[in-house]
Amino acid sequence: MEQSGSLGTIAGIAAIRQWSLNDGYSLITKVHSGTGFGTDRSRGVYDATGSASGFGLLPTALIPGSVSSLSLYKGPNAAGNAALGEILSGNFYVESATMNFNFETNESVNWTANIAAAGVISQSAGPRPAGVAEIPYSPCAGNISIENKGGGGEVVIPHIKSAALTITRPATTSVNSGTIAGAGKCTTIRRKSGAADWTLALVSDDGNENSNIVPGDYNIIKINLAILPTPVFILLKWGIWGARTGLTVNPETGAFISQTYNASMKQMHGSEVGAFELPGSINLIV
Repeated sequence: MEQSGSLGTIAGIAAIRQWSLNDGYSLITKVHSGTGFGTDRSRGVYDATGSASGFGLLPTALIPGSVSSLSLYKGPNAAGNAALGEILSGNFYVESATMNFNFETNESVNWTANIAAAGVISQSAGPRPAGVAEIPYSPCAGNISIENKGGGGEVVIPHIKSAALTITRPATTSVNSGTIAGAGKCTTIRRKSGAADWTLALVSDDGNENSNIVPGDYNIIKINLAILPTPVFILLKWGIWGARTGLTVNPETGAFISQTYNASMKQMHGSEVGAFELPGSINLIV
């Protein structure tokens, strides 16, 4: 069953803007001599997957690879009381998340996380989430800069319209005799995180290739946020540059030439291990 709504909490913090969830059972088919040339079906494994989004930097509770408690609000109730409704709650594994930085509109940084059940998801009557227990850190984007792979020589990359930073930590699942829970539900309660990875896409409106971005080479990348006077940034150490994509030229309209620079995670520089840090020295790769 597909369900969606707005408002909710992450580990007790009211930070969810919108959410959607698909939950239900897989179906097992059976055809044998007793089904009379028809197909019989029975209930298989229960699972729930979906997404949640919000403003601000990605909450630490939603770092991919984490298991966090989420309460998702379905209200209002049938009588139209906005203070009452249904709450879906349970533990969810975070498979991936994307943070969006829009320089063109100067809107707040925002995020979307893809989630999957890590146990039974319950539904109960309850009020909508109370007032914000913690105000999300919601800055605007500042600029993108890169440094030499060994540090130093920082330069700002101009003409960036938007950036999308995607972090992934896909899970393997296991269903066994120990994952049966609830009223006969057989859940994918065991989700084990795999290797972390990230990609960064920078959309530029400058048709000339930036000489500081060399395909196949790698740099320290900083996503600087519009907070002054103290520098605040997301640290990507290191990102290796792939092919530029989406080179678009429109002589008919004379629009700015658009292209996308693509970087991917490079975890090692010689014997040195890389880092991926949010402001506050919160390392996303552990």
